[in-house]
Amino acid sequence: MERKTKVLLYELISAGGLGAATTAQASLLAQGISMRDAVLADLMALAEVETTAVDCAFAPLEGKRTLRVPAGAHAVDFLRSVAGDFDRIWVIAPESDGILLQLCEAIGAARWVGCDADSIRVASSKQATCARLAAAGIAVPWGWTPGGEEPSAALRAGPWIVKPDDGAGAEQTRVFASFAPARDEALRRISCGQPTRLEAWVGGNLKDARDHGDALSLSLLCRPDRTELLSINRQRIVLADDGAVQYRGVDIDAIPLDSALGDELRQLAQRVGAALPGLAGFVGVDLVLAGERRGGSDSAPCDPVVIEVNPRVTCAYVGQSVRHGRNLAAEILSVAPAPTLLPHAALERAHEASVGALSVQ
Repeated sequence: MERKTKVLLYELISAGGLGAATTAQASLLAQGISMRDAVLADLMALAEVETTAVDCAFAPLEGKRTLRVPAGAHAVDFLRSVAGDFDRIWVIAPESDGILLQLCEAIGAARWVGCDADSIRVASSKQATCARLAAAGIAVPWGWTPGGEEPSAALRAGPWIVKPDDGAGAEQTRVFASFAPARDEALRRISCGQPTRLEAWVGGNLKDARDHGDALSLSLLCRPDRTELLSINRQRIVLADDGAVQYRGVDIDAIPLDSALGDELRQLAQRVGAALPGLAGFVGVDLVLAGERRGGSDSAPCDPVVIEVNPRVTCAYVGQSVRHGRNLAAEILSVAPAPTLLPHAALERAHEASVGALSVQ
């Protein structure tokens, strides 16, 4: 009987990667569980795959094949220690603090499911991402770094946003009414050793932005030969009175793919894929519609401005397979298959033992 492909699914937050659950982390944990469970459901529907998922005491999986990270163990060390027992390892983790890249490098390309190390490295820095996309002629926000070119008077007078350069989501992201206070906050964070991105606000004035309707995300399925636009989603993003950016969720398929805007964003998706050729599997692209078109209307011109690229499964994965009537996990596993199934650890040890016996003879 043909051996099943052994897949390990590891989602950082639901695996306890942020430590014990707290009230402040409740939203992040809910997002992590939803992504884990959506991918797990797709994997478990595949007869040729044997799936093991990593859970933890406060995000348990009942009736499933599971592993748990030993107390005190780091995610990198844990996954490196169990990697030999699996053919493929599917990781869902933020780019923050370089954790996604560290896990990718620890596991190795042969077992890794998803984007390659180079594309993760670029996408883990908002500044590096914007530089790569701008070089490809893709519109990105105007950014400022210490010692760099000063923004124009018009830009200085408008809103600016300060965010972690390696952050994910809206964590520690704040909008200021003008350049000077935003620059001071960015310099303060940099002086504390925090990688920081300072860029001009895109998408209208701050009053409109308190219930911002033009923040979109693209869900992509990236293959070596093409980039498929799966859905155009609206991000529910609002600003608190102090300028803090708050993420309130995502509405999948908010804009039809067969609309005029859908055609425009399909072309943009192809250009993003070409600019970052190592993107593979499910990828999210955050963007804002700048210019005259508001609220997703197809009638007026706009300039889609790419904010960041998420080289991994995002919350927009949830429900995609059902919507499209196809198992996305199966397609993602086949995007960059290993030439042959990697033997799991027991077979590796048996092989080493047989080689040793032959050498003795």
